[in-house]
Amino acid sequence: SILGTLEARSSTGIRLNAQPEVKLRAILEIGNAVGRMLKLDDLLPVMLNALLKVFPAADTAFVLLRDPATERLEIRSAVGRTDETKAPTI
Repeated sequence: SILGTLEARSSTGIRLNAQPEVKLRAILEIGNAVGRMLKLDDLLPVMLNALLKVFPAADTAFVLLRDPATERLEIRSAVGRTDETKAPTI
């Protein structure tokens, strides 16, 4: 399954896998947010924060959407880890 294959690698090649419980909790969090939030600007940060739990080596997550007027990709939402939530450096 896709959940079983999600993994990250540090710059030294060491695998940094999120525990299955963390992955499932993040997916449930995203599903709950989709069900209760109608505004995309409210939903995207919740989704991105949940994905940071799945990918412990990532410091930042963002969503790019195409602006229909300019046809350019623009950052619609971005979140980063605070010092307290950063994964340990390996």
